[in-house]
Amino acid sequence: MTLVIGDTHDLPVHWSNASTTRPSDLLAKWKQTWQMEFDPSKCQVLSITRNRKVINYPCNLHGHVLEHVNEAKYLGITMSSDLRCNKHISNICNNANRTLGFLWRNLKLKSPKLKETAYNTLVHPMVEYTPSVWDPHTQACINQVEMVQSEQHATF
Repeated sequence: MTLVIGDTHDLPVHWSNASTTRPSDLLAKWKQTWQMEFDPSKCQVLSITRNRKVINYPCNLHGHVLEHVNEAKYLGITMSSDLRCNKHISNICNNANRTLGFLWRNLKLKSPKLKETAYNTLVHPMVEYTPSVWDPHTQACINQVEMVQSEQHATF
């Protein structure tokens, strides 16, 4: 199955190897139905599979060959070709830690109430955004998220 990710909200293009319809044909039909325009330079092909060897079929859009990627960011969520959330959790924790560092440097002498408000406004939403999609289920991912939350208590 191949999912094409582009610069639109919703791109329901599913294609199996057994299908005789090419992904570019499906895109053209979807584009025409919804009267959308695509910028081929912003579009990528993400093949979703658990197989070790991925067969990348060429996909063209407006005469431009689309790039095949192993992971792509879509609506704030990093999706990988094997649908694991490790990369997404790593990205979230890195961004949250970077923001915590910024707050720590700039709010050293401020009131605890201001620090709490800053954390709840800037850091907490990063960690809590779409948890139903990337809910950490491995112990390593759970520890990574909990470290961000415990870092907040140590910092402030």
